[in-house]
Amino acid sequence: KSRMVAAHPQQRVSDLLAQHAQRIASLAKALRDEPGFEPSRHDDIWLLRYCLSYPDTASASRAAARGLSWRLKNQQDGVTRRVMALPIDAWPGYLECVPYLGLHVFMAEDAALLVALLVLRRCQFREMAAKVPTQTIIAFLTHLKEYTFAVTDAATRRSGVLHKTLRINLCAGISREIVSPYLWMATARANSGSATAFPQLLHAELHADPPPLLQLLFNRLVKPLLPPKTVEKMAL
Repeated sequence: KSRMVAAHPQQRVSDLLAQHAQRIASLAKALRDEPGFEPSRHDDIWLLRYCLSYPDTASASRAAARGLSWRLKNQQDGVTRRVMALPIDAWPGYLECVPYLGLHVFMAEDAALLVALLVLRRCQFREMAAKVPTQTIIAFLTHLKEYTFAVTDAATRRSGVLHKTLRINLCAGISREIVSPYLWMATARANSGSATAFPQLLHAELHADPPPLLQLLFNRLVKPLLPPKTVEKMAL
């Protein structure tokens, strides 16, 4: 697992833009009539993330179009404005969800990674699933994901180095009482719907010391709902 973290390269944006200039131009041309596409907002760096995520212009164009459609349908640009303008405790679902989560987020600038650390023994997923409406949970997680993308994109533009997210789930000391398969499946479905809207966001997701039950539930219930590229970046 440590090799997955160490393998995160320091990729300079200027080099990547030069290397993929032809594909970026082709992708911009393919998307110019797509609803929601605005060249002033969806610039070369935005297009670059799709070029890095997909092997050819056709697949990158399809993914970008799905991402734009999802953003329009869910009014996601409004979410972007809220997460960047409001304090986190003003986000929808924050006050309801955070008491049940042992979540810590910080930027590791030297590694070009936004680290999201989840201490599972401090989480109460079953209680959260029982007391907090699923849509409230999904609203909070959607805002959190939008925030991580906006922050890593801003860091990329500020530093000139491509930033991504590293998720670390510390599983030591957890009991089966915290596990809620219903909650996991609901959030996995929410993430799968937005899979093409956040290209090149995730570097890796590591689960440290997972118990056998957690591995079983993940492999049978959660993994089938996730995009293959996301699964490739996960170590359990």
